[in-house]
Amino acid sequence: MVTSLNKLNIGSLTLHRYADLDYDEWYAMSEFVDNSLHSFMNSKKELSKIGINQCEVRISILDNGEGEEINIHDNAGGIHPDDFERLLSLGVLKEKCETQLSEFGMGMKTASIWFGKLIEIETKHYLEDKCYKITIDIENLGTDKEVKIEEVIPSSNKKCFTKIKVSKLNRRLSRKKKKIKESLTSIYRKFIESGDMLIKFEDDELKPFSIELRESTDGSPIRKDFEIKLKNGRSAKGWIGIMVKGKTVISGFSVYRNNRLIQGYPENSWRPKEVFGSEGGSNTTKNQRLIGELDMTMFNVAHTKNKINFIDDEETEFRKQLGEYCLDISREAENTLKSKTVKEHESKPNTQIGKEVVTEFFKKEINTDVTSLEFTSPTIKTKTPSKVKEIYNNEEPYMDFSHMKGVDGINKSILVYHFMDSNLPYMIIDEIDDNLIVCININHPYYSHLSNNGTTEKEIEFKINCVIDALSEVHNKNRYGSYSPEDMRLTKDLFLKRWIQSMS
Repeated sequence: MVTSLNKLNIGSLTLHRYADLDYDEWYAMSEFVDNSLHSFMNSKKELSKIGINQCEVRISILDNGEGEEINIHDNAGGIHPDDFERLLSLGVLKEKCETQLSEFGMGMKTASIWFGKLIEIETKHYLEDKCYKITIDIENLGTDKEVKIEEVIPSSNKKCFTKIKVSKLNRRLSRKKKKIKESLTSIYRKFIESGDMLIKFEDDELKPFSIELRESTDGSPIRKDFEIKLKNGRSAKGWIGIMVKGKTVISGFSVYRNNRLIQGYPENSWRPKEVFGSEGGSNTTKNQRLIGELDMTMFNVAHTKNKINFIDDEETEFRKQLGEYCLDISREAENTLKSKTVKEHESKPNTQIGKEVVTEFFKKEINTDVTSLEFTSPTIKTKTPSKVKEIYNNEEPYMDFSHMKGVDGINKSILVYHFMDSNLPYMIIDEIDDNLIVCININHPYYSHLSNNGTTEKEIEFKINCVIDALSEVHNKNRYGSYSPEDMRLTKDLFLKRWIQSMS
C-alpha cells in the first residue's frame, strides 16, 4: 500500500525556514526523546502487559557516505495510523498524560526540519500488526510527493517501536557529540535515575553524575528544602545546598518541569542575582559550590523547552521569595568556604604572606635529580598530532580566541580544548586548517590540583598562560625555524603585553 498525504498544515516556504530556528543541537535532539518518553508514559500500563517496562532510546550520528545522518530508535508504544494526520500537522495538541513532555504538537516536526531535509519514520503500534514507513522530503514540498506513507515489512522484531532517520543534514553534528551526550544525560536525569528510561548514545549508556554535598557538624548534608507560593496560586518546590568541591559548570539551579530539565547543566544553570549576588553568578568560591533544583511544573515553558516563561509579575515575586529562602545557605557558603589563608593572614604584611604561601606550596621535599626522570618525548611527539586532530574533529572548543588573529603576526585563529589523558603532558598543540589548536589536559595532576583547591580565576589564568606559551612556540617556529629559550621569553613577553592591551 502506498498513499500520498498532503497534510503538513502550513506553507512549504515557512517549513523551509525552520532550518534557521534558534535551536541548540542538544535541545533539538531532545524533541525526539520527548516524543518517545511521552509515548511510553502515555501507554505505560498497556506496555507493561507485553513486557515493556522501560523506555529505551538509542541515538547515533553516522556518516552514510554522502554525509552525516541521525538515527533514533525507541521501544515505546509506536504511532497509531489514526495519529498520522496529527503527526504531520503543526500545532495540534497531544493527548494529555501523567508526564506531559510533548505538548505543543510542534517539537519533532520543527527539530526534524531544523536538522535535515529528508525525514524517514518507521513505526509499529503495539495494538497494530502492520508496520508503516513515512517519508518527508523537504526539498520536494509543493509537489505531489510531499509525504509518502507505505506499509512495510518491520525492520525490527520488537512488538512496537519507532525509528526515525534524518539525513541530508543542514549542519555537521560529529563535533557536537560530547555536548549532546552531556545535555541529554542532564535533561532526562530523573527518568534515568527512576529506571523509567534508558538512553544509549551510540555505544554509551547515559548515566547522570552524582552530587556530593558538604556535611554539617552532625554529619547531615548542608541542604535546605523550600516551597515558593505565588499570589496567583502557582507554586514551586526546590532545594539548595553546598557542594564539597566547587565546579562552575554544574553549580546553580537546575530547573525541572514534569521531571524534565528545562534549564541547567551543562549549558545554562540558572543563577539569579537574588541568590548568587549577580545575574549569572560570579567566579567566587561560594558561587562555585552553591547548587540546587527547582520543580516548576506549574509554570509555562517556551516552545523550545529551554526556559520558563513567567507571566505578568511572576518572575519578580518568585525571585524575591527565592532569595529570602536561600539567604541563610548562601551566607553559610560564604562564611564556611572563606579561604583559610585570607583569614589567617589578613593582618600580616604581604612579604610574610608570600613567604608562607610559597612554603605551603613546596611543603614536601621535591626530587631535583632530573637524571632520574623518565622522558617519553619521542613517543609523545609521535602521538600528539593524531591526538590533537581527534580532539579537533570530535569536541567543542572551550575557548575561542579568534579575535587575536592579526595581532603582531598571529595568522591563526586560536581554539582551546579540554582533553583527558594521563599519558600526555599538560598541553599539546598543533596547527590544523587555519587554526592553532591548544589542548589542555584536565587530567594532569597540576590541573587537578587547581580544580580541587583553587578558584575558577586560577584555572582561567592557567589556560591563558597555556595559550600564550603555544602562541610563542608557534610564532617562533614559523618565523625563525629554530629558536632559543631567550627567544621564547621575549616572544612571550610581547604576547603578555598585547593580551593586556586587548582587554583594555
